[in-house]
Amino acid sequence: MMRYPVCLAAIALIGSGVPAFVPSTAHAQTLPDIQDLVIQGEQVNRNAEAARAPTLPYAAVDDGAVDGEAGIYVLTFNKIFQVSAGAAIGYTDNPTRTSADTGGSFFADFSAGAGVATRIDDKIDLGASLSMNAREFFKDYGPSSRSVSGAVSAGTGIVGPLYLGVAGFGGFSYDGAFEHGVSFYGLSATLSALLPVTPRLAVRPGVGAVRQWSGIDENRNTSLSGSIDASYAFSPTVSLLARGVISVRWYDDFYEDVTFVSRRDTLYGVSATLGWRPSEAFSLSASIAYDNQESRLFLSDFDALELGLAITARYRF
Repeated sequence: MMRYPVCLAAIALIGSGVPAFVPSTAHAQTLPDIQDLVIQGEQVNRNAEAARAPTLPYAAVDDGAVDGEAGIYVLTFNKIFQVSAGAAIGYTDNPTRTSADTGGSFFADFSAGAGVATRIDDKIDLGASLSMNAREFFKDYGPSSRSVSGAVSAGTGIVGPLYLGVAGFGGFSYDGAFEHGVSFYGLSATLSALLPVTPRLAVRPGVGAVRQWSGIDENRNTSLSGSIDASYAFSPTVSLLARGVISVRWYDDFYEDVTFVSRRDTLYGVSATLGWRPSEAFSLSASIAYDNQESRLFLSDFDALELGLAITARYRF
């Protein structure tokens, strides 16, 4: 059942025992728009992450190491071009990723992409990609979305295992009907270190920064994050990836004249992905992820559990 938001000032007055009156016209004209914008901003953030993912910094590892389907590493390879497609089905107990309690929903994900990645003089990695992504919720209240995006990246080792990667990305995020497009674009930088622990286990701590702009001024933001990934290879075809991340996102001006607070979100996330790759061309995976976000803007407080099964196909040439 939806919990409709109320004005922050009204909450303060009610909590103090002072009667508060919120004009219904102001509530109808302002707050629902803010809630919609929070949901739309969560979609844009997810689509921006998807745009950056294919061009995360490359880490050269031995051929026997775990490939980076889930995002830890990407093997350098002589075949520089790649096309891919994927589909997934999943469930989340918080489709809107807001404080509103709408109930859970199953969803389906679809993706397609093309890219190029190469290493110059065995020192500098370069990459570029184009992708399309879609998420369709089975429930009507789920905020289904579509996106088209592109990214370019460069990276290089600096000292010891430290690797510096930078990327530029951009695209458009749409609703489920491929309407109401919102542009997004930005720059990111990541510093990480690939640390082999055993022949089967590797960890990768990292820190990153992202500056993101949007066609909606209120969703422009800057974020800093710290993460640690661990990958364990049970066999040449089966691997487990675990990830923990803390991210802080500051918004330039998210309706501060209405909410009377400067918006800052702090996200804590953990996830695990079990993957099976019977060949270079195909992979299957099962994943579980939990996110908890604390925010100065009460609408952006949420926790969400997400489960998924995915299949991916890719061709390199």
